[in-house]
Amino acid sequence: MSIKGLLGYYSDCFKEDSADFNLRNLQRLNQEDLLIIKGTDEIASGDLHRLPIDPTYGELFQKRVEIYQRERVLLHCSLFVTGKLSTEEDKITVFSPLVFNEAQIESDEYGFYFSVDKSTVTINEELLSLLLPQLDDLPEVDSQNIYEPTYWSKLLEQSPYDINCTESIRFPQLADKGDVTKALRRKAPSLLPISTLAFVERSASSRGVLHELNIIQASQSYSAPLSALLGPDNSKNREITVNHRLVPAVLSDSQKRVLTMGATKTLGAVSGPPGTGKSYTIAAVATEHFTRGESVLIVASSETALDVIAGKLSSDFGLDNLVIRAGQKAFLREFKQYLNDLLAGYYDFAEADNLEASKQQLEATIKDIIKDEKRLNTLCQKAISLGDRTLKLENNSASFWDKLLHKLSTKSINNLEELWQIHQHFDALLQQKESHSTQYIRSAKAKSISALLKKDRKAVKTLNQASRARTSAKQAEYFSQANFSNLLSGFPVWLVSLNSLHKVLPLEREMFDLVIVDEATQCNIASTLPALQRAKRALVVGDQKQLKHFSFLSKSKESAIAEERGVSNVEKALSYRENSVIDLAILSATEQDQIGFLDEHFRSQPELIHFSNSTFYNNKLKVMQHRPCSTDGHIRLVRINGKRTSGGFNVEESEAVLEQVRGLIHQSETTGIARSIGVLSPFSKQVKHLSELIEQHISLEDIKKYNIRVATPYGFQGEERDVMLLSFSVDNASTRAFPYMNKHDVFNVSVTRARHEQFLFVSVDESELPSNNLLKQYLNAIAAFSTKHNASQQPDTFQQSVCEELSSLGVECWKGYEMLGTYIDILARKNGRYVAIDLIGYPGPWADYFELNTYKVIKRAGIDVFPLSYALWHQNKSHCLEALQNLLAGS
Repeated sequence: MSIKGLLGYYSDCFKEDSADFNLRNLQRLNQEDLLIIKGTDEIASGDLHRLPIDPTYGELFQKRVEIYQRERVLLHCSLFVTGKLSTEEDKITVFSPLVFNEAQIESDEYGFYFSVDKSTVTINEELLSLLLPQLDDLPEVDSQNIYEPTYWSKLLEQSPYDINCTESIRFPQLADKGDVTKALRRKAPSLLPISTLAFVERSASSRGVLHELNIIQASQSYSAPLSALLGPDNSKNREITVNHRLVPAVLSDSQKRVLTMGATKTLGAVSGPPGTGKSYTIAAVATEHFTRGESVLIVASSETALDVIAGKLSSDFGLDNLVIRAGQKAFLREFKQYLNDLLAGYYDFAEADNLEASKQQLEATIKDIIKDEKRLNTLCQKAISLGDRTLKLENNSASFWDKLLHKLSTKSINNLEELWQIHQHFDALLQQKESHSTQYIRSAKAKSISALLKKDRKAVKTLNQASRARTSAKQAEYFSQANFSNLLSGFPVWLVSLNSLHKVLPLEREMFDLVIVDEATQCNIASTLPALQRAKRALVVGDQKQLKHFSFLSKSKESAIAEERGVSNVEKALSYRENSVIDLAILSATEQDQIGFLDEHFRSQPELIHFSNSTFYNNKLKVMQHRPCSTDGHIRLVRINGKRTSGGFNVEESEAVLEQVRGLIHQSETTGIARSIGVLSPFSKQVKHLSELIEQHISLEDIKKYNIRVATPYGFQGEERDVMLLSFSVDNASTRAFPYMNKHDVFNVSVTRARHEQFLFVSVDESELPSNNLLKQYLNAIAAFSTKHNASQQPDTFQQSVCEELSSLGVECWKGYEMLGTYIDILARKNGRYVAIDLIGYPGPWADYFELNTYKVIKRAGIDVFPLSYALWHQNKSHCLEALQNLLAGS
């Protein structure tokens, strides 16, 4: 089967599936989501920077914007084409603006207002394409006349629909709702002087994706990762040294493997369960590529996912201003100013002069780390040898040579204190390495920007112009003039949503070294293909155990497309409906080292991740917050005698959730600790009812302060909150609703969003549910949960002696404590502070020492490690105890 055939199959499925929400008929919006502005639109005229609105609408909009900021957007829309259009296929009713812009609601003691950033005003290209079907390319719109009705009147003379523009001449004086009703009754459409505030679903922008898929099919020149994904992978692995030590972070083994995969494999797939640091790892991969002068494109279906990665690149890795966060208007405003300042010479590149010194300092620190690693290994091996000889003397089984060597080794035993010093020095070096890495990256960043301005100032100027273009056609024109090879040397990391990729970057084969697809489980296969075409290698990151993309394509239509394209029995023609791009990437992998798994869970308390870890991930996750004191109490079950109404919501549960939200807010006010709050239900009608209650009864100030969000699992994937409230909504009579709630991906996402605490509102008697019901299993698991102390059953004399001495000093001890995928010889705790004691040298199960990787895992979990030699313990027990107590005291 040819790649072209598979491209055609996925493209056709995407075309049939894509139902963009557009601005074609805003009259379909609910009453509370549309406000027709009265009087004069002095925002459009430029006379005022903000306009007052009715307080009832103002407060409602402000709350709804805060609650639904991920799914919806508030728009200021002007100059509406209104009426019926008779196309070849259908008769279409339109009430659609020619011009729109994102709006913000403001309030003060005098009332509510809305404002816009006029530099980001947008032309409704979908509407223009509909009105001017005879034109292959849309005309360039004069930005100076964007709110001028005579300009639009002249342009629309080219439309075959005989649009009456007479009434629009009085704009910005506005028509009213009655004029809209009259216009809809006319035979010909009208251009009306109408302005509105409209709260709409965010668009999927499928037209651009389809256009690029057509170009790729026509070219038949495919990038290496696209070929590997859809055809045989004939590429060879790159032989390259990965600079993971230059990254300002202490990375786990699994993260290092991902860095290597991204640098060497044409196609790789990484599974990252909830809370395992997917975004952090992606940022680390991008940073490592930057250290080698390579470029990275990061894409996702969600703007939220990209915001998180951008934040980590800036705050954790120091790559702010080298990262282009395209498509986000808030970012674009800052970025435009940054480009202006660069071109005007306002930036000082003094840090670039420190690049070589920074690199030398970093390399020296790395050499010291390697030296400490070798010294630790040598000392630990010596401790084992000395411990074995010490025990022989203690048991009277030592030979003459043992006794002689022991007598000569007294100084060597005392020198084992160096283990403690080197451990402390090693910790300090790791912190220094992160600091030096950050400084090196900042210097390299300054150097790359400075070099770009000297080499190709025009490229920066073109990027500045493209960022200000009002139409995608104009932006594409600017991009066609840019030398992207030069541009990517100065701005090597780009974060773009899949839906806006076509607006931001030209479709140039393998222009980036690497593309990373984040939240890949939610990305349908077709929408990611243009991104893969733009890169030499691809890394696909997601979690097959979480929610997949939502498809409206029917099975019968999908089968018909497969039949038509001749791919019915082709292995790589995975179901578009049922599979995401990570499924196809895993299927296409030809080597196991193309597959990665992030196994360290940082987000939640053990109780909160326990069920998912055991049910969905085969207990492969190392829970980094696991401690002996990690008891139950983080999940609270609230029994409700609620009933699910015929409307699909549960009133009693909703009211209980509202009261709990109020209680959490009161608790936060009392303690002074503001905890973020999430409210989730698997059912959209319950979510709608809960949202209405929150809007009515919780102030806007509190919604913002506690970052309150109400959504289904689809709305929460990729997000988390300190406290989650789950309303399952169903009662004993809701048997038809159980199958949906029992879907593994839906349930897994639902129960893994909380960091610290989770409330479950339940109206069903789980004993009446079948044994395979996930809610029943979950509730039973909560009741049975306890933090188990899985200890090795092989205690020895050395271990027992240390524990007895520490216990006499008021230190709690756990022998052979299982955590983080290993056994800790002794886990000690005093006043809430933990120390992992590594017993070394006493012959038996605990004689060996922690490998450095184990040591680093324990440190990443926030626990100090204390290496304790048996020989030194035997020779100077009091000194060992003193050192241990100091570490437990944090000194």
